[in-house]
Amino acid sequence: MDLQLAGKTAVVSGGSKGIGREIVTQLASEGANVIAAARGSDALDELVRDCATLSGRVLPFTADMTQESEIQRAVDLATTTWGTVDIAVSNVYPQSTQGFESATDAQFLEEFRTMVMSVVHLTRSVLPHMRAQGGGRLINIGSVTMKGPTYGFPAILSHVTRPAVVGLNKSLANELGESGITVNNIAVGSIKTERARDAFQERTGQDAASFDQLERARVAELSIPLRRMGTPSEVASLAVFLASERGGYITGQTIAVDGGRTGGLY
Repeated sequence: MDLQLAGKTAVVSGGSKGIGREIVTQLASEGANVIAAARGSDALDELVRDCATLSGRVLPFTADMTQESEIQRAVDLATTTWGTVDIAVSNVYPQSTQGFESATDAQFLEEFRTMVMSVVHLTRSVLPHMRAQGGGRLINIGSVTMKGPTYGFPAILSHVTRPAVVGLNKSLANELGESGITVNNIAVGSIKTERARDAFQERTGQDAASFDQLERARVAELSIPLRRMGTPSEVASLAVFLASERGGYITGQTIAVDGGRTGGLY
């Protein structure tokens, strides 16, 4: 299937590992040129080497993509190099484990800055370019806490800020639709990433030295209907479809990639 992404330009935050890395790789495989932004330069360099033979070009950008100035620099690099930005993927994913009584005002505000304002700032930075060319794709990678709290998991900060991004992007979809810009969220469930394994071990104290051990524990804990964890590739495949012309009539949606874990009818 030709997704018609050849020659498109994308900016992907959190692009060096896990889900973000796979999104960068799949976009480049489809011929898109990608700014892969992340904090770790070594992981970015490895990503660029691994993508060297793909039809799209990947440029590394070492930055903290929760900072407005760094976000603008990443977008500037894309527009200076390739002229515009067609696709922006926000993949900022802190692991907050505070319960309500232990969370301070400062932590609430910092989580809002990190999770919500990073999306605001990336959108502001790319919007003039997307408006000028008559279209674009805004995609946010979140978690299933966008659809409801995860019981038994003390993550009050995420439970507050993730739905805020849903409200933001639903409003943006309404405002930007006439400009040909789509805005969507991907609500990620339990995915086999190093971050997920580390977070599970920290939260439970259980050893999960292998992904098989982690998968057995998470399936039992969460009663995932598909009886397995997902892969970064499965999340990235949806992101790349939403970035393409074939996903052009989907906007304002929060789509779960969670093996059926999320309850509710929509």
